[in-house]
Amino acid sequence: MGPAGTGPQAALPGPYAGFVPPGPEAGQHDGLWLLRSLCEAVELRGEDGGGLRLRLRCAGPRTFQWP
Repeated sequence: MGPAGTGPQAALPGPYAGFVPPGPEAGQHDGLWLLRSLCEAVELRGEDGGGLRLRLRCAGPRTFQWP
């Protein structure tokens, strides 16, 4: 299952979902925490008709320069 469920019954998670690291037991929003850890920005939006839109922004390759 995705971070907020799937299908017409999917609901937006709370505003702070995915900001707390997962505990020892698997939780509903553990995947959302992983996305927030890997991406610069994660945006969830409810769509008309009950859909859910997930927008991710990730950094491109970075180069390291010696001083």
